[in-house]
Amino acid sequence: MNKIIKPSIYFFFAALLLVACKDTEEVFPTYESPVWNVNHSAGYYENMTAVVKLPDNLTPYTSEDDHLAAFAGNECRGVGVLINGVYFVSVKGSPEDQSNIRFMYYGAKNKYLYQTDDLLSFDADVIFGTVDEPKVLTLKVIK
Repeated sequence: MNKIIKPSIYFFFAALLLVACKDTEEVFPTYESPVWNVNHSAGYYENMTAVVKLPDNLTPYTSEDDHLAAFAGNECRGVGVLINGVYFVSVKGSPEDQSNIRFMYYGAKNKYLYQTDDLLSFDADVIFGTVDEPKVLTLKVIK
């Protein structure tokens, strides 16, 4: 009898450990589709162009309803236009503008909001990335 009970107890605890160690997927907050617009009356008459694309890990989740925009703080300075997998963003500013620009991306399929950690200094008439070599954005989910 003891020969049956001990292995059964060991099996029970081993199964319990396997269930307890199961990986859980991290859940992120979801968002409604944002409406990002540039305030054209803010006196920004200089432009900087950003030619960017999403990282490969996000490409399978893209849709036509996604959005990408450039921000200085909480102020939208440019909204991206998607052409053949590349976003073109005309970032607005002024000659004396010393703003740091951050990109935000909304994925419509998973309803996640992402942002870049890296900041880009506004520099009038500069082109960040090219059509042949767009800059790949490093995006993290906003938690």
